Amino acid sequence: MVTVRGIMNNASETLWPGILVNTKLIIRVEESVTVPSAAVQRSQSGNYVFVVQDGKAHVQPVKV
Repeated sequence: MVTVRGIMNNASETLWPGILVNTKLIIRVEESVTVPSAAVQRSQSGNYVFVVQDGKAHVQPVKV
């Protein structure tokens, strides 16, 4: 749990001082693909996974 203080319009007086509310704080959103850790291979040039395109497997470098 964390304490959060916010300022918002409360024209209908729904919120009262000291009331507890559930909030959701999104710090950042990133676009990514999740793969099983067993799928990530290591080599001297870095991490990679195998990707199948057109029925053939290709090596795709990845950033972990």
